Amino acid sequence: MLSFVVVVVVVVVVVVVVVVVVVVVVVVVVVVVVVVVVVVVVVVVVVVVVVVVLLAQHEPFELIVVDPSRTVFINLGNHFVQIAVR
Repeated sequence: MLSFVVVVVVVVVVVVVVVVVVVVVVVVVVVVVVVVVVVVVVVVVVVVVVVVVLLAQHEPFELIVVDPSRTVFINLGNHFVQIAVR
């Protein structure tokens, strides 16, 4: 009778260990998938923000003329000519 009890205890312990290992593996896989999804979402959001910022920027055309005595800045953005002596 004692050997039967030992066999049953060993089988139960093995089953419990297998179930725990399977649960741990499933949890790790779920965590990895969640982390990958979060990273992909963050990358997409950053790319969209960068694209929107780059598209929203309206850099004026600038011509810089260098003179030995000073630098003259001519801004031709927005169809206005602005001259600033620096």
